[in-house]
Amino acid sequence: MDNDLRSSIEAACTRLLVQYARGIDLYDADMVLGVFTEDATWQRPGNPLLEGREEIRSFLVGRDRTVLTRHVMTNLLLDSVDADHATGVSYYTGYNADGYGDIGTAPTRAPFSMGEYLDRFRRTDIGWRIAHRETRHVFHGSD
Repeated sequence: MDNDLRSSIEAACTRLLVQYARGIDLYDADMVLGVFTEDATWQRPGNPLLEGREEIRSFLVGRDRTVLTRHVMTNLLLDSVDADHATGVSYYTGYNADGYGDIGTAPTRAPFSMGEYLDRFRRTDIGWRIAHRETRHVFHGSD
């Protein structure tokens, strides 16, 4: 695989990661769903596997919109497997504040979670999408 193709794949996948974080924080289910393949799976800690966009949509629209959240994405390491597949790991730091979703500004507080996303990407007819996501908490909650 040449460097130009590798770079374009990794740039497209990086955009998906940022789009996911923005969409999840804005409670924009369509924006979030736009990063996943139709048959995507998503494993979240302590929860059943979400299979397909409809299960993912049900999770997204069921979230408590009174909670203000921000997901800060860092340490994105993406690898092109071939012209149609890529993998990636990225770190997130999650902030939330109950009851501030409608206000949009909350007092400063420590993150509630820090973890990583392990993703498998696939090229589709409409571009690159996440085919499988595993969310792993590294730090979660407070002591």
